[in-house]
Formats: sequence, structure tokens, C-alpha cells
Amino acid sequence: MNFDKRITDLLSLEGKVAMVTGAASGIGLGTAIRLAEVGANIVLLDIDESKGIEAADKIRNIGQKAEFFRCDVTSNHDCKKTTESAVKEFVVDFNAARVPVKDINKSLRKHAIFGGKDLSGDFPELGNCALYCVTEIHTKKEIDRLVQVLSDLLERTEI
Repeated sequence: MNFDKRITDLLSLEGKVAMVTGAASGIGLGTAIRLAEVGANIVLLDIDESKGIEAADKIRNIGQKAEFFRCDVTSNHDCKKTTESAVKEFVVDFNAARVPVKDINKSLRKHAIFGGKDLSGDFPELGNCALYCVTEIHTKKEIDRLVQVLSDLLERTEI
């Protein structure tokens, strides 16, 4: 394996989503392109809508998913509205399964699925729960796959 391939593999962001501000041009666009080149899907934020749409097209031409949102990051209102549009979070309660979130996440990684944030340390009153996040970049098929793999894992007696 050559050196460039090893570095790219180490820095792979395959299956991850990056949100990049100022992504319509300059350093922001360069960052978004480089992140896409190493496998990330990109949520692009900028105040320039026409250039932002063009930037999203450039990312898609690289072969990654991209979604543009007009957002002035100096505006709390814009940031909140964009986050509510681009990111959805949900909590999965694994208390009845009696399988720790860390074990569930380890099993999900075997299926190339990024696991949820274990909430038991920060919110012990929730017990064995995980926070999952999906974005506009995730397709229904990908979300259905997460649900199916979780269902399959929890039906088995051991993970």
C-alpha cells in the first residue's frame, strides 16, 4: 500500500457529515472540497445563495452528497433555523435490551454505521440511552438501514 493511500485511509471520513461555514468560496469551499475528497458528505452554509448552490454541485461532482443552506453565522436566528432544518436528533432507549450502548455502537461499526452518543454518563437518569443524529444528507434508505441493523442486533441474545 502506498503512502498516499495509507494517509487517505487514516483520514477517511466515509459515512460522516461535515457542516462547513463560509462554504460558497475561498477557504470554506476549499475545506468543503477536501473533506468531500476524503469521504465526507457536506452541509454547506453561506450567505451567498447562488455560489452556495454551485459549491454544492461541485461536491456532488466529486461523488459525495451535499446540501446548501443559506445561513448568516453571525445571526442567532439563522443558525437556529438552519440547525433545525439540517439536523434532527432522537434518543433511543436501550434499557429493556440490557445491552450497554458501547456494545451496541461496537456492533454498529461492524456494519459501517456510526453509533449514537452514550447518554448514561451525562444523563444518568436516562439510564442506557443513546442520542442519534441525522441530517438532510441522510437518505430514508440509510435511516431504515440503521433501524433494521439495530432491530437485528437487539433480537439476538448477545451482541
